[in-house]
Amino acid sequence: MCGIVAIINKNDQSVPDAFIRKMTSLVTHRGPDDEGFYHHKNLAFGHRRLSIIDLSPLGHQPMFYQGNVIVYNGEIYNYIEIREELIKLGYAFATQSDTEVILAAYDCWGVNCLNHFNGMWSFVLYDIKKNSLFCSRDRFGVKPLCYTDAGGYFMIGSEIKQFTANSSFSPRLNYNTAANFLLSGSLNYSEHTFFESVKEIPGGHYGIYDLHQHNFSVYKWYHLDKVTQLNSISEKEAAEKMKELFFDSIRLRLRSDVKVGTCLSGGIDSSSIAMGVQTQLPPGHLFYTVSSCYPGTIYDEQEYIDAVITKTGFEAIKIYPDLQEVQKEGMMEKLIWHQDQPLPSMSHFSEYKVFEAARLNKLIVMLDGQGSDEYLAGYGEFYTHFQYQLFKQGNYIKWINEVRMRAKLRKQSLRWVLGNAIRFNRNNEKNKENPFQENEFLFSEKFSQTDIKNTPVSHSVFELSKDQILRSSIPYQLHSEDRNSMMHSIESRVPFLDYRLVEFGLSLPDEMKIKNGVTKHILRKALQKELPESIYARHSKLGFPAPENEWMKTQHPWFINQLQNASKEYPAVFGKTIAERFSQDIHSNKFLSPYFRTLSLYTWMKVFNVNSNS
Repeated sequence: MCGIVAIINKNDQSVPDAFIRKMTSLVTHRGPDDEGFYHHKNLAFGHRRLSIIDLSPLGHQPMFYQGNVIVYNGEIYNYIEIREELIKLGYAFATQSDTEVILAAYDCWGVNCLNHFNGMWSFVLYDIKKNSLFCSRDRFGVKPLCYTDAGGYFMIGSEIKQFTANSSFSPRLNYNTAANFLLSGSLNYSEHTFFESVKEIPGGHYGIYDLHQHNFSVYKWYHLDKVTQLNSISEKEAAEKMKELFFDSIRLRLRSDVKVGTCLSGGIDSSSIAMGVQTQLPPGHLFYTVSSCYPGTIYDEQEYIDAVITKTGFEAIKIYPDLQEVQKEGMMEKLIWHQDQPLPSMSHFSEYKVFEAARLNKLIVMLDGQGSDEYLAGYGEFYTHFQYQLFKQGNYIKWINEVRMRAKLRKQSLRWVLGNAIRFNRNNEKNKENPFQENEFLFSEKFSQTDIKNTPVSHSVFELSKDQILRSSIPYQLHSEDRNSMMHSIESRVPFLDYRLVEFGLSLPDEMKIKNGVTKHILRKALQKELPESIYARHSKLGFPAPENEWMKTQHPWFINQLQNASKEYPAVFGKTIAERFSQDIHSNKFLSPYFRTLSLYTWMKVFNVNSNS
């Protein structure tokens, strides 16, 4: 929805107007419709607005209410219901905006107002009476909020690039973050960023800055870890409840005063959203989908996209990404500048092109399908964990049946799938070897002292789900989604991450998520009548594909040159033999992801003029 910034001069002097304006202008793409500023003693707020709810000037920010001031980014989807509740308690409203509802809710319930919100948000609220800032981020971190301390200023912003407006801010490489990225592609797994001095407020947390003492403390307010698994619910009841919550999530996320569309990949998640939207709209209502297509390749999903379009009657917008565009001067740099961090793959480019097409067609709000895989066991690793559990429990008949059904669905030999399952069972009992051993050519010697992220050993689907929601998959996907949509001034909404749906889906028994070799069983069951048969029965998964392996092989001279430059320009980071090893590996069947990540990190360091010296 917007871009926000807050600056505190720790020397208790006023914040220069040019400083707050420069920081705010760096996120004009997040809010092209309006800008606003607030100065009070040693505090300054800046805001860029993307108008979604209450398009009138009354929605202008910073907004004031009962002596408090706020800059806010996001949407509180249930703001109408909260507003009605607050009116009954004696509150009055001058606007139709959800921003004013946040201010009134804080006045009424204090910090506990967060538990009343269903939405995505990051905001900074100045409590004038307490002379403190209340900074909050939504449960799963859909909307960003980062902070740093430099040159006597404490700064909070939507995007890290805003901090470069401060001449005292020195972009320095966080070697721990870089090492984990190069080794495994890990991103956004903690509060730490690629910038040594910059942290994020994690999803489900809030911060308090005391302007008297000049100290900042972060607290956890949302506790997904408290969710436990249900044992006394039937599959029929679970499917009905899943459908009810999912459709209500879509209903809330269609609230908008601007044009809404949806991303459509042809997978079960985006297809389910499209079918859910159809149930909420009057017959004949014009609605648009945007899809990324790769004709003539194994990555093309138009067969499934067309099935959804035929059933809904929606208008289909199709785009055809050409990865050759990434080699055009400035494109890779542009993508990375908006992300504030390196890219793990070129799926970002596919996503970028989808949102670009949406904006060209005046779709200002887009629904997207992130979230369900992590709590409904949609990824392949969930299946391996599921069969591992069955094996450990001694439930061998069911284990063999699951392996057999999986082989049939995936059109693989039973012997191969069974062998793979046995190998996983054995490997899950062992400690992982030092990942540096087989990838040491990527790094300089300086990385030998870095702290490698230890992935929690998950022996169950339930444990793996919580880890992916809180610490791995979801935080990274939301970061990418936010930056790719907002760079085109589009608000992206994710219906599967309604907290009620997440908590319910997470609590379901594993057998309702994986059954007869099929993942996300309960979602298929819930929407069986709505989904086209080809979608309901589909078991392949591509997401936002980007065939960079083939692309890197066909364009290897360009990649070799880039990798050579990386080693020469940043010898304190990259190994000397990366380009040589790449030249060897392009003729093998190896995945080339580590080389792409090297190129990406190298580009990020150039874009932000990052200092790699300790």
